[in-house]
Amino acid sequence: MLFYIITPAFNDLERLRACVRSVADQAGEGVEVHHHVQDGGSSDGTAAWLEAWQHAHEDAVGYALTYESTADAGLYDALNKAWDRMPQKAAYTAHLNADEQYLPGALRRIAAAFAEHPGAELLTTTYLMCNEDGTYHCHRRPVQPHVWTSVLTCELMTCVCFLRADALRRLGLRFDISYRSLADVPFYRDLVAAGTCIVSLPRLVTSMYTLTGRNLSWTPLTATERARYNAAAPAWQRLLYPFSRRWVNFKRRLVDLMCPAPQTCALYHGDAETRTTETITVPTCICRRKSNG
Repeated sequence: MLFYIITPAFNDLERLRACVRSVADQAGEGVEVHHHVQDGGSSDGTAAWLEAWQHAHEDAVGYALTYESTADAGLYDALNKAWDRMPQKAAYTAHLNADEQYLPGALRRIAAAFAEHPGAELLTTTYLMCNEDGTYHCHRRPVQPHVWTSVLTCELMTCVCFLRADALRRLGLRFDISYRSLADVPFYRDLVAAGTCIVSLPRLVTSMYTLTGRNLSWTPLTATERARYNAAAPAWQRLLYPFSRRWVNFKRRLVDLMCPAPQTCALYHGDAETRTTETITVPTCICRRKSNG
């Protein structure tokens, strides 16, 4: 089964190299991987590194990397461009940012989970949140999204959302590029409203998300776009927004109580060719930083 993984990139080569390696080592045991990097015209050598990586792996079995380096209108425009290039043979697709990684064997486990849930159109799993130096910070469990909460609160995280490619083709959804920071919210709102069959797998830990301190969800831009988005919602939905966020976070903590704690975190760092494994001594589902998302 072919996974089509897309990564938007812009002047973040150090973390992108680790991201690419974490996708490349997923190939094998019946899993084929096509990784497409949509670069926004970086000036830090990204295109040259991608060209060299592509050339070095052009004979790899079950793995291919493609890329395009051209100006775009931001993260979500890059993602839309990448999805427009999705090959017809792709069975599954997912989105991994340049500062994120897949954990060892993640796509093999996702392929097995799709086989176990043949009616599922989207699988969502647990992810680790790590500090800039790659050390574990906390983890976050998925919750089953609902129409009324997803209108205002993004219950799905891109690095742990795995879609059947046919479902994306059928829905025809793309990100609203008028939002440069908050487009996840209307995208997943519409996906849930369309009746997509979503299966949450909180015991499955597949991905890592980096807390850089510069994440879009914590910028003033997100607060501005959140105000704009909420202003367009009916009054009753605006009133429910703070309660919706608290309810979703409560559900995440409740789910965490019923799942085994993650024990290790195996990541690539910089240009290292092998993963470094950290033992998680104090696992927690509580993030000590605030998000505006």
